[in-house]
Amino acid sequence: MKTTLPIKGMHCASCAIKIERALSKVEGVASAHVNYATEKATVEHDDGLDVALLHQAVHDLGYKTGDEENPNDHAHSSKPTAHSSSHMAHGDDMKTAARRTIIAFLFAIPSFVIATFGIEIPGDVAGRNPAEWLSGILATIVFLWPALSMHKTTFKQARRFTAGMDTLITLGTGAAIIFSWWQIFAGGHLYFETAAVIIAFILLGRYFEARSKGKAGEAIKKLLELGAKTAHRMGENGAVEDVPIDTLRVGDRVLVKPGEKIPLDGEIIEGSSSVDESMLTGESVPVGKSAGDMVYGATLNAQGALTVRITKEPGDTVLAQIVKLVEDAQGQKAPIQKLADKISGVFVPVVIVVSIVTFIIWFLATGDLNASIIPAVAVLVIACPCALGLATPTAILVGTGRGAQNGILIKSGEALERARGIHTVMFDKTGTLTEGKPRVTDLISSHLDSTVAEKLALTGSDPDRCLLAIAAGLEASSEHPLATAVLHEAKARGVKPVESSSFTSVTGRGVRATLGKTMPALLGNPVFMAEEGIGLTEVSDDLARLQEEGKTVVVVALNGQATGLIAIA
Repeated sequence: MKTTLPIKGMHCASCAIKIERALSKVEGVASAHVNYATEKATVEHDDGLDVALLHQAVHDLGYKTGDEENPNDHAHSSKPTAHSSSHMAHGDDMKTAARRTIIAFLFAIPSFVIATFGIEIPGDVAGRNPAEWLSGILATIVFLWPALSMHKTTFKQARRFTAGMDTLITLGTGAAIIFSWWQIFAGGHLYFETAAVIIAFILLGRYFEARSKGKAGEAIKKLLELGAKTAHRMGENGAVEDVPIDTLRVGDRVLVKPGEKIPLDGEIIEGSSSVDESMLTGESVPVGKSAGDMVYGATLNAQGALTVRITKEPGDTVLAQIVKLVEDAQGQKAPIQKLADKISGVFVPVVIVVSIVTFIIWFLATGDLNASIIPAVAVLVIACPCALGLATPTAILVGTGRGAQNGILIKSGEALERARGIHTVMFDKTGTLTEGKPRVTDLISSHLDSTVAEKLALTGSDPDRCLLAIAAGLEASSEHPLATAVLHEAKARGVKPVESSSFTSVTGRGVRATLGKTMPALLGNPVFMAEEGIGLTEVSDDLARLQEEGKTVVVVALNGQATGLIAIA
């Protein structure tokens, strides 16, 4: 069984590593992976394991957890989803980070100005200018207020004999503040503004970090929004009521009107239409659907009304699986990230040791406590391993997210990392890489009988214009994208469509109508022509050639004979 826990309070990759180790030690856990960028822990464990134990393991380290999250269950939900809750949480993180940053700078800047420009206030307090006292008070406020959450995390970790990025910040800035208060009475140099400015800029960095995480999470949010929110459920007596998607169950019948999204995966039990499945398959042309065919949630019903029997719960649909794939990819670690995590795991203790060694060396070399403490503090505050732990997971988060937005699903961080070596991409389908705007490319009118032009009052026109006028007349009442392409070509050439009547659209095949007053006509794909008993022998060579070029070919038949071809791409 797999459980995903949103985690709050992580500030570096070492935090993620500590949580991973704690979760892995819980009895019944097979594996645990914590992604610092997505702020989520993915735990595989025995079915009988109490999930509360996982939450407790995280809480014991001083971090917070959200509710168990499974985005699949909500891929089509009309209610706030687990991911949308996570997205809102990112918004709250941004607001909190922004507020702390503003407060820190409001107090840090005056302290910095006083120290840098030697500003003095008339008077004397314990042998010091009041401005120095003011600088110390302002810096201490920054240390105790905006940075308080860092210190809390530091002390929680210390009780468990662990350390993280917050430990470095607390030790470094705390040492600078305490040392400066000591110096204010001893008459030495002060470093209040150093601590205040360092905290302010670290908080600013965390604000930008929260902002980047929030933006990167937009990809999943947009995927979730692809699905319909409500459906027209049909009762036993035929009555139709609008209900939220998450109330639908397998076996329910829903009515899908033209122009609406298919609510969930299902089977058509009545009606025929063409369905735009481009969001799933990339195909630029809608696919003909009729009774017995499968349709998929979030695809668009283009024409006729459909009655669909639901066959998949919201968490089992194709869209839900796409969301899960992107979520899993964002949560997995690339090989380079695993290396960075190993380094981060020992980074903080090493930095603390280096800081202590730095202090000892400087003190032994100079004998000056003041000259020794500042380099030691600098080592602590400069060495925060933010970039080390954040760069790779953020790159995966943003990369997989942008890929999903553009219809490219990346299975894992490892796949994304290996993609840098790709030099050739091969596609096995035609008609997929398009602009989504079909246009006429070829007109084959060599088989058009001149007597037909006379009967339809098309005398004086060249064969191509005659064929286009006939096709435009047949397609005049159609809403299909290929029909739009034919009509657009006719308009561009100034060709007037032939008058038609008795129009009938055959979903996934073509159209039939009567031209003039008595001439039966068909326009459609080769399958449609075969079903109608139209021989294609005379146009077979041109048909094969155009199809080999990857073009969609429609056949025009008059009086039971194929008389022309129109290629569309």
